[in-house]
Order: sequence, then C-alpha cells, then structure tokens
Amino acid sequence: MSGGLKLKSVSRYAAGFGELLGLLALYLSEQVERPLLLLPLLGFAAANLLGLRLRNRPLLALVAMAAGASLVSAFFSGGGDNTATLSRVLLSVHALLWCAEVPATYRFWRLSLAFLEMVLGSVLAPETYMFGLIFLFAVLSSLALAFGFIERNFARLEPEALNKPVRIGFLGAISGVAVLVFLSSLVIFPLLPRSNWRNQSMRETGYTETVSFR
Repeated sequence: MSGGLKLKSVSRYAAGFGELLGLLALYLSEQVERPLLLLPLLGFAAANLLGLRLRNRPLLALVAMAAGASLVSAFFSGGGDNTATLSRVLLSVHALLWCAEVPATYRFWRLSLAFLEMVLGSVLAPETYMFGLIFLFAVLSSLALAFGFIERNFARLEPEALNKPVRIGFLGAISGVAVLVFLSSLVIFPLLPRSNWRNQSMRETGYTETVSFR
C-alpha cells in the first residue's frame, strides 16, 4: 500500500484481499468443488461490471433461499458430505452479498464469510502454509476493521478527509499491533490451562493433538 492510498480505500482493499485469502484457503484444500470458487468472483463481476444491485430485502431473501436450497439438496441426497454443503452455502451467500445496493454495507459480512472459508480450508487441509494465510488474514482484517471504523466516523464528521492519503507510518502502526496480538496468542495459548475431562480436578497446559470430551 502506498502513501497515496486514500483513507476511504484502505478498509475496502484490506477486506477485499481478506476475501481472496478465504477463497485461496478453500482452493488449496482440494476438497471443495472448484467451480463453486468462482461464485464470489462472478458476484463481484455482476455487481461492478454489469451493475446488478439488489435492495436489502430481496437480497436477504435470496441469501436465505440460497442457504435453504443447499441444505434441502443435502437432505434429499442422503446427507452426503457436510463439507460440500457448507462450502456451497458460504460461497453462494458470499456471491450474493456482492450484489447489495450499497456493497460497503455488507463489507464485514463478506469478510466474516471469508473467515469461515479460511476456517473450513484449514480444517480440510491442516498444512503449514495455512498458518501464513491465517496470519495475513488476521493483519488484513485488523486493517479493514480499524479503517472501517475511522471511515465511518470521518464520513459523519469530516467527509472531505476521506480523500486524503494515509501515511505509511499509520498503516505500519496498526499492522504492527495486529502482528503483536497474533504472535502473543501463540505464547498465551500454551500457557492457558485446559480442563481435563476425565479428571475435573486436574488442569493441563500446552498444545495437544488429542481432543476428548469424555
């Protein structure tokens, strides 16, 4: 990001790159139907190139119908793979939200869906490279949320400031905080006590690959 990037653009770009990372995580999992990954991109193209825009009520109705259709399809197909059903719901809803009358209204909805896509991708492909994707997503999400809050307040109090360029130092400071929070979690989690489900009087610390609720 250069120093010429306008204040009103930072949140949009950061959230957009975060959405791409969510799709990339699903793509790398190799267990999601590849054509489905095009849905959010087609939604973006329909909204920005063809001018397809939907008001809130029709949009939310279509979102509910898309999610319901995926669930009904999974039910009548005998359940099948829950992963496939979840990916269909996430990607179809993601595509529809791009067609909102005011896309910025649902920017963080789409970013939340990208987070779920990232989680699903990391579950399906628990590889080392997923750590890098999650790390980048955490930084981009922090930028999107922080500058989204700033953008909303400046839009109300001083709209002309939205066209001013953002200083690199300011971007670096927010990114640095996000990195520190993310890295500190790697230190905190091994130290937090976990319940021992077999013996409630005992507490364990550190990472474990064994998960048991008995």
